[in-house]
Amino acid sequence: MLSDLKQRLIELADRVLEDLSLELVDLELEFSGKRRCLRFFIDRPDGGVTIDECAGGSRAIGWALEEDEEIIAGPFVLEVSSPGIERRVGRPRDFKRYVGRSVKLKLRDPIDERRNYLGVLEAADDKGITVTTIDTGELRLDYGQVARANLVEVEGEGETDGN
Repeated sequence: MLSDLKQRLIELADRVLEDLSLELVDLELEFSGKRRCLRFFIDRPDGGVTIDECAGGSRAIGWALEEDEEIIAGPFVLEVSSPGIERRVGRPRDFKRYVGRSVKLKLRDPIDERRNYLGVLEAADDKGITVTTIDTGELRLDYGQVARANLVEVEGEGETDGN
């Protein structure tokens, strides 16, 4: 279950990024001591966000946060970046988009004393995902069980034989 703050930040980002033809991939909130960091990972729907688009997304999100002071009060650090080479996968629409790809998962709570898994994303629906791993076989997870997910490039994945 998402916290109220995280849900409100997601809704704000979705609204302002849509006007820029961008989308929110993931959001991290880091609160330790006096440091409060809001980390937004954005991309274009077809992939490949630029530095200038990240800067524009940062400005748009920053202005929206200034306008709606009720979302987060006091000082905070705002970071907006691309999902990176090992693209983060954080929302149901993204998991659905990348069915068939290899993913690296970190779970909130261990299953059989393990938190980290590597496998192929076999299915995704509105409630969760199914991943097949080499060592544990098929694993069905609710989205709430996944702390972090990233796409990974596996040798041969995405390659063609040239014919």
